[in-house]
Amino acid sequence: YNDENSNFKPLPFTFDRSTGATVVNKDGLIEKVGIDEPRIDFLNNTKGHLLLEPERRNVVSYSEKADEWGRNNSQLPTLDTSINNPYGVAGAYTSSGNGTANFPQYALGTISPTSSGTATASVFFKQFEAPYVYILIDGTNINNTGNTNSLYKFTFATEDLAKSTGADAVSTSVQDYGNGWYRIVLSYIYDGTANFYFRIRNYQGATEKAEIGTSKTYAWGGQLEAGSYATSYIPTQGETNGVTRSGELDFEREDMVDLNLYSSEMTWFYDINLFYREAGTTVAPRLINTSNGQVFIGVNTPQSTNTDLRIRHKNGTTALNTSAVTFTNGGRFKVAVKITGTTGTAYINGTNVGTFTTLAASNYDKYENTQNNSNNINDMRFYNTALSDSELATLTTL
Repeated sequence: YNDENSNFKPLPFTFDRSTGATVVNKDGLIEKVGIDEPRIDFLNNTKGHLLLEPERRNVVSYSEKADEWGRNNSQLPTLDTSINNPYGVAGAYTSSGNGTANFPQYALGTISPTSSGTATASVFFKQFEAPYVYILIDGTNINNTGNTNSLYKFTFATEDLAKSTGADAVSTSVQDYGNGWYRIVLSYIYDGTANFYFRIRNYQGATEKAEIGTSKTYAWGGQLEAGSYATSYIPTQGETNGVTRSGELDFEREDMVDLNLYSSEMTWFYDINLFYREAGTTVAPRLINTSNGQVFIGVNTPQSTNTDLRIRHKNGTTALNTSAVTFTNGGRFKVAVKITGTTGTAYINGTNVGTFTTLAASNYDKYENTQNNSNNINDMRFYNTALSDSELATLTTL
């Protein structure tokens, strides 16, 4: 809030990303954006949100050309220009069975066995002739279960993604991109002793072989990335080692004191969808004052069943009182902190989660984001007054 003319004013900020990226626009289509261009993403959000993601690499060499994917059958994927892909541009490939051999499949990408970790595979599908399609993961000791593979089946009519055989995925999702396109996402832990392969199949076993025959499915946008969840689509065009999209690290405004934002009181508000949950990181731009005091939203523990989302603050280099709320597997959070003199009060999702009592008493003159995080910022506000507790409860209620 800026008191000039007594209404809301947008606060400009600087933004850096060293590579291009993609975003879902207002029309629900994927589009490419340039270096240092903020991404306002409209996937499942008609109002749009600021998309912030860490660095990721898509190791699939040809993400959009299914005819370049490895295959174990004679059916070469063919380009159909009568159908639009998720860019909204004509052209998507069909994959199909050959009606004779078991397990016709296409190999999309591989993560090398140099280390253990978590990987996420994703691919876009649209129904053509076949009623379902399979996603196959091959590796060694997937998810520490002793299984060497995991097979999931996606049925178009029901939008159901279910395990067929092998190891359970750590997490799965079906993302509806409209126009009949679905992005299927599966995440796994792998042990690093063998290559981690990502493939698709048209059917499983003799019964489905007879049922499917040479029926086709549209497939596009293959992505395999190290990490516990899928990030935005990273296009590749034949690069041997895939393509890396850099993270959005530098997001800041340094002259907030000139806006008379804080003298003796203020309120800071975020509405965020949180996905990235690495321990010791902030999940939204932090406030900093001239005495190196800080107020920030952070994550206390790594990804686990329960993780603490915390409002933390520092006086100089000393960490002070912390307020926390426990959440499971990310989610949406409305967070507000009001500061009056040297005291701060925090609300998360309509609940008072704590009061800070020893804040550094000087202007908060900067906000910045300097750590990898992954979230959608739906709304971000600064008020040059301390809102009441009832106002904070109302503002942060989901």
